[in-house]
Amino acid sequence: MKIIVKRALMAVSFLCLAVIALGLASEIRELWKDDGDHQIAISVVEEETQEETGGSRTEAESQADAGSQTKEEQSEETDEAAGGDEEDTSEAETARETAPVRRAGKSPGWQYQILPPTPLPPKEEPLPSVWLVSDLHYMSASMTDYGTAFDKFVSRCDGKVVRYLPELLDTLLWEAAGEKPDALILTGDITMDGERANHEELAEKLAGLMEAGVQVLVIPGNHDINNPNSRVYFGDESRETDRVSPQEYGDIYEAFGPSQAVSRDESSFSYIYALRENIWLMLLDTARYDPVNLVDGAVRQETYGWMEENLKAAAEQGIQVIVLGHHNLLQESRMFTTMCVMENSGEVTELLERYQVPLYISGHLHLQRVKKHKKEPGAEGYGIYEIVSDAFSIPPCQYGVMSWLEGGTMDYRTRQADVSLWAGSTGVCDDNLLNFSDYQKEYIHQLIKEQVKENTERLPEDIADSMARLYADLYADYCAGAEIHRWEAEQTQGFKNWERYLPESKELDEIRAMIGDSFEDSNRFVFSAEY
Repeated sequence: MKIIVKRALMAVSFLCLAVIALGLASEIRELWKDDGDHQIAISVVEEETQEETGGSRTEAESQADAGSQTKEEQSEETDEAAGGDEEDTSEAETARETAPVRRAGKSPGWQYQILPPTPLPPKEEPLPSVWLVSDLHYMSASMTDYGTAFDKFVSRCDGKVVRYLPELLDTLLWEAAGEKPDALILTGDITMDGERANHEELAEKLAGLMEAGVQVLVIPGNHDINNPNSRVYFGDESRETDRVSPQEYGDIYEAFGPSQAVSRDESSFSYIYALRENIWLMLLDTARYDPVNLVDGAVRQETYGWMEENLKAAAEQGIQVIVLGHHNLLQESRMFTTMCVMENSGEVTELLERYQVPLYISGHLHLQRVKKHKKEPGAEGYGIYEIVSDAFSIPPCQYGVMSWLEGGTMDYRTRQADVSLWAGSTGVCDDNLLNFSDYQKEYIHQLIKEQVKENTERLPEDIADSMARLYADLYADYCAGAEIHRWEAEQTQGFKNWERYLPESKELDEIRAMIGDSFEDSNRFVFSAEY
């Protein structure tokens, strides 16, 4: 009888506990926390306040109550548990396994349960951006003693800041390592005149940028391979030095594009680099160096077939193709009319437009230009655009930044290398580098003025100076792709002196060509998907 009564009391106790548990369950809130790999359910039990219960029971009080149970009662409960059927035992074990576990160090009331991982939405890959650098004309400091032969060489250059080419390159690589574009692309004439020592030092510096996580892509220009003008400048005279063969060029630059290519042309150094799954960069080797080096460029017939095969494959897969080469696709200058446009440019243009290629990017001209191909004057509708990057080695020493935007729009703009910032950040003490913006402007103006004055030496000094100054001003703006206002230029005293004293001169023809080509700024271009 005693046992029956005790069992009845226990049943009532269990019933009361169940009612309390249901009440508490209604006050449980589940919070969710994502730790990157799993979702954790955090159950928060809202404990009753003292107003509602008349005071919360402490943990010590609960232990005291548990200790007040007699040994006889504990023994009887143990016997009952041992004598229960298998179903009851299984339910008890299940209850223990599913009971919330309070982890050490956590606040009372917080309960954690590890749930299976929930797949997170895939992160969108950021839209790409590439840096475009042409006509680097790199020359190592080891190639000269900066003496008489060097000065003579510089005086005949077209504005290249030859003395500071190593520092200019270091600035470019320093900026790229900091901003990490998807690729840094060198579109030919990467060395002064193809000297092996210049190639090797350049490749060593580019390898450092690759190690910093920036992909470098290189193609040759007409200066880079089998160049008979490869020279060093020491003392009073220059002398020939080692140049690179096609095989040596390929070995030096294998790691800068070709080894990452999705397709390579067997007849040239042309290749395709996948910037994204849906964007290909087709880098063309338009230089001619075998068996001898030529200034003129062209696409080889074998390369033409390779181009068509890959353009067709890209069209079938919905891949956008941007094509880059050293030589120009279109006639971009009234001043430089020979040896700039590819000899088979018409055939190449027809191929690219057949596959709706939106853009061709080149260098070689040493001018910043943007032009759309039109089959005839005034023609509307689709036509391939060409962006010509000016020489990085000539002031204002700038490169192009091209970014893809939402909706397929491409944004192109030029940016000047901040040599002064690099110099100040690296502890350089040369005043010309610390004030490079002013230095480079003065440098190109003075260099071009001195060259022009050689042809005006019979004129009075003040007249010759005004003429040379106008030419130098226009030339600097022309290279930089700045807008030149015809009326303002033609109203200067320098222009009037050219017309009065040397009306049939080559220089006046070049002045008119520079003015006529520069009716708008070419340093910013937004290419809309609608093109």
